Amino acid sequence: MLNPQIYRITSLAKGEGAPSANLYLNADANGNLTVNYDGSLATSQWRLWYYPGQVTSAPMPGAVILVNVASGKILTMNADKTLTMSEPVKIDDYHCWTIADPGAIRSAHDGSCNLNVSGSGPYDNGNPVIVYGWDALSDNLNERWNFQEM
Repeated sequence: MLNPQIYRITSLAKGEGAPSANLYLNADANGNLTVNYDGSLATSQWRLWYYPGQVTSAPMPGAVILVNVASGKILTMNADKTLTMSEPVKIDDYHCWTIADPGAIRSAHDGSCNLNVSGSGPYDNGNPVIVYGWDALSDNLNERWNFQEM
């Protein structure tokens, strides 16, 4: 089911420009997943499609598909654990994500893969976003996200 609400997905990590510089999940014009300082851009805005079917690593139905407003493409984790934006033609576990406390966005195909702002900061505009293993014992804010309704 389509959720018409638009969200900005914001990393809890901050940008280099200032301690308050927000980092918005962004799909650039080439389909690369990055963070961006400007959440008003359509490339940094997302819709959630709720996926009611069972997915591999989710304990119950209810994963989401992240659809970029600018491109209409969906966030996809490839088999080699890289990220891409793809056309919403055939939906499977690689296109689905679960939202877990405390703010992890996890691949529904492999629950050990979480969206992560690459590196240890400070983070620049255009810094890559990758999938990476969850470090539950750390306070790494680059692996935690908030959803802000617009």
